[in-house]
Amino acid sequence: MLAAVTSPAGELVALHRVYLTPDGRKAHPVDPATGEALDAKKLLTAREGAMRGAAVRLYEPEGGMLALAEGIETAIAVRLGSGLPCWAMVSAWGLEHTALPESATDVHIMADHDVSGTGQNAAKKLAKRLLDEAWRVRIHTPSVPGTDWLDVYQSRQQEAAA
Repeated sequence: MLAAVTSPAGELVALHRVYLTPDGRKAHPVDPATGEALDAKKLLTAREGAMRGAAVRLYEPEGGMLALAEGIETAIAVRLGSGLPCWAMVSAWGLEHTALPESATDVHIMADHDVSGTGQNAAKKLAKRLLDEAWRVRIHTPSVPGTDWLDVYQSRQQEAAA
Protein backbone atom coordinates (compact mmCIF):
# COMPACT_ATOMS: atom_id res chain seq x y z
CA MET A 1 0.00 0.00 0.00
CA LEU A 2 1.42 3.39 -0.95
CA ALA A 3 0.28 6.70 0.46
CA ALA A 4 1.37 10.27 -0.16
CA VAL A 5 2.20 12.19 3.01
CA THR A 6 1.70 15.89 2.46
CA SER A 7 2.61 19.03 4.36
CA PRO A 8 0.02 21.53 5.58
CA ALA A 9 0.75 23.48 2.35
CA GLY A 10 -0.06 20.39 0.26
CA GLU A 11 3.53 19.54 -0.71
CA LEU A 12 4.54 15.90 -0.98
CA VAL A 13 6.97 15.36 1.92
CA ALA A 14 7.04 11.59 2.28
CA LEU A 15 5.96 8.31 0.81
CA HIS A 16 4.49 5.80 3.25
CA ARG A 17 4.77 2.15 2.18
CA VAL A 18 3.16 -0.81 3.91
CA TYR A 19 3.80 -4.28 2.55
CA LEU A 20 0.65 -6.42 2.39
CA THR A 21 -0.16 -10.02 1.64
CA PRO A 22 -2.54 -10.81 -1.26
CA ASP A 23 -5.44 -11.00 1.23
CA GLY A 24 -4.68 -7.51 2.61
CA ARG A 25 -2.90 -8.37 5.86
CA LYS A 26 0.44 -6.87 6.84
CA ALA A 27 3.21 -8.87 5.24
CA HIS A 28 6.30 -10.06 7.04
CA PRO A 29 8.89 -9.54 4.32
CA VAL A 30 12.32 -11.12 4.50
CA ASP A 31 15.54 -10.26 2.74
CA PRO A 32 15.81 -12.81 -0.09
CA ALA A 33 19.58 -13.09 0.33
CA THR A 34 19.88 -13.31 4.11
CA GLY A 35 16.41 -14.37 5.29
CA GLU A 36 16.53 -11.45 7.75
CA ALA A 37 13.12 -10.04 8.72
CA LEU A 38 12.45 -6.64 7.18
CA ASP A 39 10.17 -3.90 8.46
CA ALA A 40 6.72 -4.13 6.87
CA LYS A 41 6.35 -0.33 7.03
CA LYS A 42 8.68 2.15 5.38
CA LEU A 43 8.49 5.93 5.49
CA LEU A 44 10.64 7.78 2.98
CA THR A 45 10.83 11.46 3.88
CA ALA A 46 11.95 14.27 1.59
CA ARG A 47 14.04 16.08 4.19
CA GLU A 48 14.74 16.47 7.91
CA GLY A 49 11.75 17.99 9.74
CA ALA A 50 9.37 17.40 6.83
CA MET A 51 6.87 15.42 8.94
CA ARG A 52 5.84 18.26 11.29
CA GLY A 53 2.14 18.81 10.54
CA ALA A 54 2.21 16.30 7.67
CA ALA A 55 -0.57 13.78 7.11
CA VAL A 56 -2.11 11.27 4.77
CA ARG A 57 -5.19 13.33 3.96
CA LEU A 58 -7.63 10.55 3.14
CA TYR A 59 -10.87 12.56 3.37
CA GLU A 60 -11.55 16.28 3.40
CA PRO A 61 -13.35 17.76 6.44
CA GLU A 62 -17.13 17.59 6.15
CA GLY A 63 -19.34 20.14 7.85
CA GLY A 64 -16.32 21.26 9.87
CA MET A 65 -15.72 17.74 11.21
CA LEU A 66 -12.39 15.97 10.92
CA ALA A 67 -11.08 12.91 12.73
CA LEU A 68 -7.37 12.20 13.24
CA ALA A 69 -5.78 8.78 13.75
CA GLU A 70 -2.24 7.46 13.76
CA GLY A 71 -2.28 4.83 11.03
CA ILE A 72 -3.75 4.67 7.55
CA GLU A 73 -5.66 1.46 8.21
CA THR A 74 -7.02 2.92 11.44
CA ALA A 75 -8.12 6.13 9.70
CA ILE A 76 -9.98 4.13 7.04
CA ALA A 77 -11.64 2.04 9.77
CA VAL A 78 -12.73 5.26 11.52
CA ARG A 79 -14.36 6.42 8.29
CA LEU A 80 -16.06 3.07 7.67
CA GLY A 81 -17.21 2.69 11.27
CA SER A 82 -18.30 6.22 12.07
CA GLY A 83 -18.65 8.09 8.79
CA LEU A 84 -16.20 10.74 10.01
CA PRO A 85 -13.67 12.01 7.49
CA CYS A 86 -10.28 11.04 8.83
CA TRP A 87 -6.59 11.77 8.27
CA ALA A 88 -3.74 9.41 9.12
CA MET A 89 -0.95 11.17 11.00
CA VAL A 90 1.49 8.23 10.49
CA SER A 91 2.60 8.03 14.17
CA ALA A 92 1.85 9.20 17.69
CA TRP A 93 4.43 11.97 17.17
CA GLY A 94 2.65 12.98 13.98
CA LEU A 95 -0.68 13.04 15.81
CA GLU A 96 0.73 15.28 18.50
CA HIS A 97 2.14 17.69 15.90
CA THR A 98 -0.96 17.92 13.69
CA ALA A 99 -1.59 21.06 11.66
CA LEU A 100 -5.29 21.51 10.88
CA PRO A 101 -6.98 23.21 7.97
CA GLU A 102 -9.23 26.18 8.74
CA SER A 103 -12.19 24.20 7.36
CA ALA A 104 -11.97 21.82 10.35
CA THR A 105 -13.70 23.26 13.39
CA ASP A 106 -14.78 20.08 15.20
CA VAL A 107 -11.87 17.67 15.75
CA HIS A 108 -12.19 14.04 16.82
CA ILE A 109 -8.90 12.55 18.01
CA MET A 110 -9.08 8.78 17.55
CA ALA A 111 -6.39 7.69 20.01
CA ASP A 112 -4.79 4.27 20.03
CA HIS A 113 -5.13 2.57 23.43
CA ASP A 114 -1.46 1.68 23.74
CA VAL A 115 -0.41 -0.34 26.78
CA SER A 116 2.57 2.05 26.98
CA GLY A 117 0.27 5.08 26.97
CA THR A 118 2.01 6.56 23.91
CA GLY A 119 -1.12 7.04 21.80
CA GLN A 120 -3.18 8.42 24.66
CA ASN A 121 -0.44 10.85 25.71
CA ALA A 122 -0.07 12.17 22.15
CA ALA A 123 -3.85 12.61 21.95
CA LYS A 124 -3.95 14.51 25.25
CA LYS A 125 -1.11 16.82 24.21
CA LEU A 126 -2.78 17.56 20.89
CA ALA A 127 -6.15 18.14 22.55
CA LYS A 128 -4.64 20.58 25.05
CA ARG A 129 -2.96 22.55 22.26
CA LEU A 130 -6.10 22.63 20.12
CA LEU A 131 -8.32 23.64 23.04
CA ASP A 132 -5.89 26.46 23.83
CA GLU A 133 -6.32 27.56 20.19
CA ALA A 134 -10.15 27.46 20.57
CA TRP A 135 -10.90 24.35 18.48
CA ARG A 136 -13.74 21.99 19.48
CA VAL A 137 -12.02 18.73 20.42
CA ARG A 138 -13.02 15.25 21.55
CA ILE A 139 -10.72 12.32 22.29
CA HIS A 140 -12.04 8.82 21.58
CA THR A 141 -10.06 5.84 22.90
CA PRO A 142 -10.98 2.15 22.56
CA SER A 143 -11.85 0.58 25.92
CA VAL A 144 -9.50 -2.41 25.54
CA PRO A 145 -5.78 -1.83 26.18
CA GLY A 146 -3.57 -2.71 23.23
CA THR A 147 -6.19 -1.87 20.59
CA ASP A 148 -6.89 0.86 18.07
CA TRP A 149 -9.98 1.79 16.06
CA LEU A 150 -9.14 -0.75 13.34
CA ASP A 151 -9.34 -3.48 15.99
CA VAL A 152 -12.70 -2.09 17.15
CA TYR A 153 -14.02 -1.96 13.59
CA GLN A 154 -12.89 -5.51 12.80
CA SER A 155 -14.37 -6.81 16.07
CA ARG A 156 -17.73 -5.21 15.27
CA GLN A 157 -17.65 -6.67 11.76
CA GLN A 158 -17.00 -10.15 13.17
CA GLU A 159 -19.82 -9.76 15.70
CA ALA A 160 -22.22 -8.64 12.95
CA ALA A 161 -21.27 -11.64 10.81
CA ALA A 162 -21.83 -14.13 13.66
